[in-house]
Amino acid sequence: DPALAANLNLLLAYLRMHYGEQCLLNKIVALRAAAAYSGLLTDSQRNTLLELLYTLQRPDGGWSLTNLGAWQRRDKTPLETRSDGYATGLIVLALEETGATRHNPHVARGLAWLVANQDKATGAWPAWSLNKNRDPKSNVGLFMSDAATSYAVLALEARH
Repeated sequence: DPALAANLNLLLAYLRMHYGEQCLLNKIVALRAAAAYSGLLTDSQRNTLLELLYTLQRPDGGWSLTNLGAWQRRDKTPLETRSDGYATGLIVLALEETGATRHNPHVARGLAWLVANQDKATGAWPAWSLNKNRDPKSNVGLFMSDAATSYAVLALEARH
């Protein structure tokens, strides 16, 4: 479909033009997209992003969503700074989609964090809202944990 192809080309051009001004979380999502659309990121952008992600990996093997942007909660409560399933699952998945295998030490440590930090009672992975401190058992409070669990499962299931 020519209209669909034209829209996709416009989107890719937009992403290329605005990549530099994005927060790190958005750049990670762009890294995932670049695995499917070659030329979305330059080699320099990709390599710089990968090196930054490697430096942000915590000693426990995970990553924290707090480190992926300049966030401030609306209710002024402090952000959670521990490693979380959302950031760890997303980053491990992005690394795998860009060709890193389970033998890559960053991927291996991230996968180990995911295995060790799954809630054995619920099957979910921990994650916290960037917007405000929420009751983690409420529907809105469960959203980040649900998203984290999705990324964690995808990262653990990747075949590399």
